Amino acid sequence: MTGLQLIQRPLDRGTADDAGLVCKIADTIPEWSSAFSIVYERYRAGGLIDPSPFKMRVLPYHLLVSTNTFIAMQDGHVACTATLVTDSSDGLPLEPIFPAEVERKRLQGLTLAEVTCLASRTTSPRTFFKVFLPMLRLLTQHARRFGADQLLVACHPKHARLYERSMGYRQFTDETTYGSLHDAPVVGVCLDFDEADRVQPPCYDAVFKDQLPLMDLLPRPMSPEAVDYFAPMVDVHAECVPAFA
Repeated sequence: MTGLQLIQRPLDRGTADDAGLVCKIADTIPEWSSAFSIVYERYRAGGLIDPSPFKMRVLPYHLLVSTNTFIAMQDGHVACTATLVTDSSDGLPLEPIFPAEVERKRLQGLTLAEVTCLASRTTSPRTFFKVFLPMLRLLTQHARRFGADQLLVACHPKHARLYERSMGYRQFTDETTYGSLHDAPVVGVCLDFDEADRVQPPCYDAVFKDQLPLMDLLPRPMSPEAVDYFAPMVDVHAECVPAFA
């Protein structure tokens, strides 16, 4: 039996739009493989990571029960992906870079979740947002439904302005660099759900206005079979992967 045959669960319909874009939480080895491959391809193209024989970017956090990987599919192929890591005893991917800032939020009693490994096959901004926003809607509603107070993102400083202007994120760290990602510049931004309700940034209606069905939001962490399959591919030296290269 091959790795791709280990999981035979039926494909969930997910949330679909009129153009045939389907957004869902990945729950099969082929879906996770496609998602991790896109992240690898984009970060290799950006000169951020070294070659891997697996041609996938798999983090230790992907194997945790507190993690869900979101995908947007067109014509049966993954076009965009992002991973949500909910805070646990294992911490968050950006924590080695911003330990004091993350701990400060915990001491405030906040439940945190981090968006990481965001990548798309398209490099056109217009096309990207057509697939990104519906997937972001699913991810954000999932995070809020299951108890998160804030979403954290480690991103390139130039993309922080996009998060702030369009989605209501706020920068909560100073700029620093990723040693393990060829010293790429990075800042931390966060979306506080209560503040978003008050301010209602430009993307608020697209993300929050219409509530998705609970069945689409249910967590789908890796099965034991998938953990066994992907464990040999984990990059144990990775600090984390920022949401945008």
